[in-house]
Amino acid sequence: MACSNGLHHLDWTSHSAQQAFSKQSTYPAFKEKVTGMTSGAPSFFHATLTPHEPTAVFEAPVTEWCKLNIAPGTDKDEWMSGFNDFKETLVLASGYRGHACGWGVEDPDMFMAVIGWESVESHHKFLKEEGGNMEWVVNISDVESMEIWHVKNGGAIPPAV
Repeated sequence: MACSNGLHHLDWTSHSAQQAFSKQSTYPAFKEKVTGMTSGAPSFFHATLTPHEPTAVFEAPVTEWCKLNIAPGTDKDEWMSGFNDFKETLVLASGYRGHACGWGVEDPDMFMAVIGWESVESHHKFLKEEGGNMEWVVNISDVESMEIWHVKNGGAIPPAV
């Protein structure tokens, strides 16, 4: 059974290690298997995540994935200054377990943040009560689009309606 929306994380030691794997004779079979697990063509993207080892974030019961597409030509230092202000609030949130973030490898205007939470409820409480309204994203016209997923350790959580 193919899924219409899925997210898989592969923790490579480096982008060059992933590129080397894609040149191996076993890669076409791997890609075919991944493609067969979805109802459409899979989308691959790479980001170098810091400051935490990504594995620690993914050990949280729930991981929030935020993929932001920033307008080309945006002053990334200025944008990161706003994001760093947001992180000061984030790390104090109840239920926060850790985060990792970074710019895209193939697409330098893509920014990825993954945040570990105790629960989806912890994340929602942060958004509603603890200053996590992400005004730095909502009020910055430099964000062209944003995709957010919650993944429960062991499977995806359907989006809230």
